[in-house]
Amino acid sequence: MTGARTIRLRSLAVVGLLLVAVGCGRPSVLEVTEQDRPPTTAEADAAWTPDRIASDPDGYLQYADARISQQVAGREQRLAQLDQRRADIHQKSADLLQRVADAKNIHARLSTALQRAEDEERWPLKFAGRTFSREKAQSVLAALDSFQKAREPLAAAYREALAKIDGAQRTLRADMASLAQMREKLALDLERVRLNKGLAELADLRQTEAKLANFSATL
Repeated sequence: MTGARTIRLRSLAVVGLLLVAVGCGRPSVLEVTEQDRPPTTAEADAAWTPDRIASDPDGYLQYADARISQQVAGREQRLAQLDQRRADIHQKSADLLQRVADAKNIHARLSTALQRAEDEERWPLKFAGRTFSREKAQSVLAALDSFQKAREPLAAAYREALAKIDGAQRTLRADMASLAQMREKLALDLERVRLNKGLAELADLRQTEAKLANFSATL
């Protein structure tokens, strides 16, 4: 009993110390201070002022090149996701179109058989190993018509989805081509900064950086 009481007293003492620490305004170990938060992309960009770029062009080139690589990687990942999505939709569309084509084929064959039976007054109708009355054959034709019409909106939706994916992929590939050109221009701008140390060169460089920031926002 004495040992259990001692343990309870120690536990209460620990809790009391924690409450005192909180009451005194001491930060919890789980709190993240402003200094611990990693800088955002915009903050990191702003840190590279024209003066800093002019004094450390190689450092800035490494920073911007990493940014470009990050943007390219993000678009490559998105392209892969769209490839998978496109394959899934294409398969569903192909399956649907095949079912519609089968329905059209059966409709055409049954229509021909029905017309022949009408011309020859030969009832009941034999078709695909089954026997049909005139009413039953007409009912099947109507059901086949309904089947095709009901799936027309879905087929159109599949076509629209594939077109949108194709457009998104074209945009991503164009972005990647632009980013490759931007990497080359960035290196050229920095070389001009090294040689001339001029404000005009720095202005061109900041324009390239603004374009890169726009890529970050649109991914």
